[in-house]
Amino acid sequence: MKAAHLIYVRYYDFDNDTATIGGVQTYIKGLREVFNELGYECRVYQTGTSNRSIVLGEGFYVQEIDTIKQKKRQQKIDAVVAYVEKIMDNDNDILVFMANEITCRNSAKYSIAIQHGISWDYLYSKPLSILRNIAHYAIKAKNSFKLINRLNHVKNVVCVDHNFPNWLRATAIKCDVNCTVIPNFTEIAPLFEKPNDRVNIIFARRLFTYRGTRVFAPAIANILKKYESVYVTVAGDGPDEDYIRDMLGEFGERVIFTTYAAIEAIDIHSDKHIAIVPTIGSEGTSLSCLEAMSAQCVPVCTDTGGLSNIVLDGFNGLFIERNSADLEDKISYLIENADERITMASNAYGTVKSGFSFKKWKERWKTLITNIIK
Repeated sequence: MKAAHLIYVRYYDFDNDTATIGGVQTYIKGLREVFNELGYECRVYQTGTSNRSIVLGEGFYVQEIDTIKQKKRQQKIDAVVAYVEKIMDNDNDILVFMANEITCRNSAKYSIAIQHGISWDYLYSKPLSILRNIAHYAIKAKNSFKLINRLNHVKNVVCVDHNFPNWLRATAIKCDVNCTVIPNFTEIAPLFEKPNDRVNIIFARRLFTYRGTRVFAPAIANILKKYESVYVTVAGDGPDEDYIRDMLGEFGERVIFTTYAAIEAIDIHSDKHIAIVPTIGSEGTSLSCLEAMSAQCVPVCTDTGGLSNIVLDGFNGLFIERNSADLEDKISYLIENADERITMASNAYGTVKSGFSFKKWKERWKTLITNIIK
């Protein structure tokens, strides 16, 4: 049987007998359906401490490769790819690197790398000295060269937004790889009836600074002081949790802290009106933004990365500058203008239903694979 060989650092936690959680892991589950429906067995290979495997369903299994002797991550990936090269049918199988930064030299006839969004777009909050500025540009140039060089190890790159191919055209002197944009996806939720006596706001993100926690918390503190009808859910974990708890602790039961599994993403948004996505760097076509829009929430977000491929300002959401004052203003506008909020929420739902559904994502992937194998 022909097979799709998916390379990743760690998909399955063998010690705890469970799949790990994350955007790439969700992507792998989606690709499993794509490849199985096209008649491929889907095999995931990961680095590890022993040679063990598990069958997770018909046509889907995970193989861990013992790479304990290799010291660096790329050396471990190289060892995994070398193992796959020995067993794959080069005329029929497909090799897929689940992140473009782990691509390496390989002998596959058909190969794909997935580019999940630009991850080097942070801005310094303070001015840099001339020497540090020069060093900063030199490091970026070196990393850009390494990234473009890695792309030449595969025949095809799938990008989750248009930000990366635009950057590539502006940066690369020569890069022969074929770039195809296939935006991320969400399940399409049923229509939910939202509460009328309150406004529910959600921040469903990992609690890291680059996800906008330091933009979010001060703005929400002021919103909670201004509007007694507002309730907030912080759904996630991470190093900035204590910071957010300290900022919002005085509001008691009006602020809920929780976590959720990937399969619960739509449900946790079902009674919410506004979703805050204030990313300050490293974002593709955000899964959390798409999930919020599917649950008829109005996204309030920055224009970082692939978010500008999802949201049209004033139509299906609102854009903000990367500061708390602007976020507070935009949330206040939505609270005080319920009719516009309802219209934007409806447009957000229509956007994901017509353009970002799992069904459409699968169709795009199937077309790509069919064209590659011709």
